[in-house]
This record gives sequence, C-alpha cells and structure tokens, in this order.
Amino acid sequence: MIVLPGYIAEIIERKLKRKIISFESLSHNPKLKSYTILTDKGYLSLRSSRETERIEIEVNGLELMRTKGTTCIPKIIYHDTVEYKKQPLFLLVEEIYGSPLNSAGLTIFSYNKVLAQLAEILVGLHDITLYRYGTLGPSLVGSFYTWNSFLVSSLEKELDVLREHKIFPSTIMKRIQKSLHFRQDKISSSLLHGHIASGYVYIDKNLHIATVSNFVYPVSGDPNWELAGFLLYDGLDRARRLVNCYYLLGGFVEWDSEDLLKTALRRSAQSLSYELKIAGPRIERRRDILLQVLSKM
Repeated sequence: MIVLPGYIAEIIERKLKRKIISFESLSHNPKLKSYTILTDKGYLSLRSSRETERIEIEVNGLELMRTKGTTCIPKIIYHDTVEYKKQPLFLLVEEIYGSPLNSAGLTIFSYNKVLAQLAEILVGLHDITLYRYGTLGPSLVGSFYTWNSFLVSSLEKELDVLREHKIFPSTIMKRIQKSLHFRQDKISSSLLHGHIASGYVYIDKNLHIATVSNFVYPVSGDPNWELAGFLLYDGLDRARRLVNCYYLLGGFVEWDSEDLLKTALRRSAQSLSYELKIAGPRIERRRDILLQVLSKM
C-alpha cells in the first residue's frame, strides 16, 4: 500500500488549504516522486526530489511554454524547499484543471474530438525549437549535438538488460537489435513534452482540454519520439488516431512511417528495459507493445 508522505499532506492541507480526497503515485523513480492528488478543490500535480535540477527543469519548461503562448499548461501554485529527514527536499505543486481523459469513459467519437485538440496542442509545442538534442538541463538545453547521439546513448545497456532477462527468443532479439540500430541526425530539435499520455490530459465538461500535465521529462528532438511515446502508453489504435490528426494539422509525422515505427520500437525497448530493472508492474504490457510494433515493421 502506498502512503502519501506526511510532509506533503501537511503542505496541501495547511498551506494550500485543500482537503485530500485521494491520490495516485505516478513514478517508480526514487530520485523523483510524482503524484496526482484529488482535493476538494480539484486536482493537483506534485513533484518532489532531492535534486533541485529535476524540479527546475519542469519549472523552466513551463515558463518557456508560457512565454511562447502554449495553452493548457499547469499553473504553479507552490514551489519551495522543505527540510525532510534533515536534508533539503525540493517541491513543486501545480494546479490541474479538468478531469483525466483516461478515466472519462468517452465514446469513440468524443475521444477523437479530444485527440484532435491534443494534436493541435502538440503541433504548436513542436514549433518551439532549441539548438541541442536530448533530455533538457536547467537552462533548457539538450545534452547532445545530434539526435542520433541521444538515441544510442544508452542503447547497448538496454539491450543487455533484455538479453539478460531472456524475455524474447534469440530470433526475436536479433530482429530487435537490427531494427534499433538506425540513424536520425538531420531532424528537428523540437520541444517535446516527453511523456505524453491520456492520463496526463485533463478535460472539462464540454470535452475541451483544460490542462496537459506532467512535464517531468521534457526533451528536445524528433516529434516522432513524442508520438511514439503516446503509442507506448495508450496503444496502437489511439496512437494511430492521434498521429493522423497531427499530420492533417501540419505535423511532420505519418502513421506507419519507418521513422515512427523504429522510434516506437526504441521507446518500447527503453521502457521495457527500465521495467525489468525495477521489477515494475508494466513488464507484460511493454513487452506486448514492443512485439506489436515489431510485427508492423
């Protein structure tokens, strides 16, 4: 059973004057705790970390998007350092408007209406470009001079994890390894949400997107990376509908394109490797997604 730490409950109830109704832990990463908290006044998104850089990346990213006119981003209502177990702990609390899309119980028609809005938001976000690639640092500059350097930076370690756990037969493993060694250098260095999924999209009663949350891992790079991530978290059918809307609105990603499929395979292998290392709850789902993507290649 996951328990909400007492210092978090105290800040929300005493400083922010909210009554906690329920909460969900979103992260298995011990260096960055992430929660969605339902209160009597709506949803909050909360991050806590011992490393100030992890919090500042999200704060700076939200500020950049706000200056560029990006809509539907969370409002920061608490950003401070507290002392926990005699060490500094960096906290970020954001106001979330609306209700989560993944539990809204929408019809296919209504869901498609929301996906079209999400595609429009992503096209606008991806129009913001930076001059380096990869996971963003405190100054919102990526770590690599080429996108390919980012793609292969941890590839061999992740393949080693898959081989070590023998989760695939050797014939499948060879196909995966062959497909993952590809180059993508001359591409956009777009600002990406990095972790887009329906669970981080909040809608109002009129089916308008009110907030897109969880800007924890912003990345500068190829929009294929963004949309492949949605495929990873929401499945092929929903991803296909989102990508088709995205392309019709002027985005440069096409469904069933080689770049999207190879990037989806790369993200699936990365996520499966991580789940295997931590013995996470999503191993079977990640494995199934990877095999579905591989079957389309």
